[in-house]
Amino acid sequence: MKITVKMFASFREYTGMPQSLVEVEPGTTVGQLWEALVEAYPRLIPLSQSAGFALNGRYTRADDTLKEGDVVAFLPPVSGG
Repeated sequence: MKITVKMFASFREYTGMPQSLVEVEPGTTVGQLWEALVEAYPRLIPLSQSAGFALNGRYTRADDTLKEGDVVAFLPPVSGG
């Protein structure tokens, strides 16, 4: 299945990938996709515990299963007021 992955802020800087089309197996979850990206880009490891996930424009959980054509956004932690 083809999934569009979007990276924001420091995630974009660490991966050099603002947006990419990736191939995943049917049944892959958002969390499994994130784990694969962390493995490919180890600089993401320190931020991985507080990463946010969005699926098709809505915040989502790591255990949501991906479908063909989904758009997944990975959002780094933010601070400030």
